[in-house]
Amino acid sequence: MDVEVKESPEQIAERKAKLAEYRAMTGADLATEVLALIEDNQERWYQGNWRMDQSIDGVNVAPCSNGATEHVVELYADDPLNPACETSFCFAGWVAAVKGVKWAKGNQELVGDPDKCDCKTLCCEVPEHQIFVSVYASNQLGIDSYEGDALFCGDNSIYALERGVEAIRDGESVREYIDGDNDGEDDVDY
Repeated sequence: MDVEVKESPEQIAERKAKLAEYRAMTGADLATEVLALIEDNQERWYQGNWRMDQSIDGVNVAPCSNGATEHVVELYADDPLNPACETSFCFAGWVAAVKGVKWAKGNQELVGDPDKCDCKTLCCEVPEHQIFVSVYASNQLGIDSYEGDALFCGDNSIYALERGVEAIRDGESVREYIDGDNDGEDDVDY
């Protein structure tokens, strides 16, 4: 690995404390913090995919921001805030990452039901089963899957995410806030 980031023991302790705070959060607090994390690390945000991964010779790797594929995802699975980790996540992916989920492997046999994965969709493991990242993140944020679909849409901009988080904080409809006109009609294809 060519990436070497020098951190002081204080910086490492501060980062790990922040990660512990995220893991204790849910709802609007978690949504607000994940949005701030995305805004501060836009080079590690890609709304079009839960987690930017690919497989080379059976080893999961994530493209670095420059398109190289030298970073091994599993090295930082328990510390996604590590500056050496260049994995990109969408909003739902960041929720799952900071909550410390274990990412499911693509070829595992999965039990079928609508809340569980089909091996074509990246999903995360929770005790005893695997669920879609969007379902996990929606549950952590206290919104239903209909609202989650609006918030996690791959075409969402930072502004749309800001509006969605505002809706969660205000206890309003994420979909209506993201649509922006509150007319109840979808302006974006989800």
